[in-house]
Amino acid sequence: WELDIARNQLLWTAENYRIFGLAPDAELTYETFLDCVLPDDREYVDTKWKAAMSGEPYDIEHRLLVDGEVKWVREKAELEFDDKGNCLRGIGFTQDITVSKLAGEALHESEKKYRQLAESTEAILWEYDIPSDRWTYIAPQSERITGYKPREWTNLQFWIDHIHPDDRGWASKYCSDCTARGESHEFE
Repeated sequence: WELDIARNQLLWTAENYRIFGLAPDAELTYETFLDCVLPDDREYVDTKWKAAMSGEPYDIEHRLLVDGEVKWVREKAELEFDDKGNCLRGIGFTQDITVSKLAGEALHESEKKYRQLAESTEAILWEYDIPSDRWTYIAPQSERITGYKPREWTNLQFWIDHIHPDDRGWASKYCSDCTARGESHEFE
């Protein structure tokens, strides 16, 4: 897209018309564009555009309201200025990022539910990454149960030190065998 600042004339590609849900013969101005922005995001977008006209970078994400549906877009523009520092025009792109944004939100919610579940159980839940030889997750209740903070679990053998001596041999061998085969394990 291109915006001629002096004329307030906005030129779009066919893809921009599609993203914004406007007919290809729609008259385009900065205000036309701003009217497509979700009302909650308009002030943010307008503020960022005005800052760009003063020399700030313009690379933002915001929402549109298109035919009653919310879309997420990323917009980036380069602005051209005259010798006196007046903004002449902006040239940029709009990218529909709705799918990736929704996937990210769904993943965040899933992780939040998993973490709530993991942190509310009366068990020590942990995850260990064998290739990197490090703990990737240790539930906070491990401190209450073992007396050690999650950050104190610094090596793979740590947990075995807290198993009764009579059970250490079989537990260690069992876990080593499972680990060698790349399997998970569970025991009491």
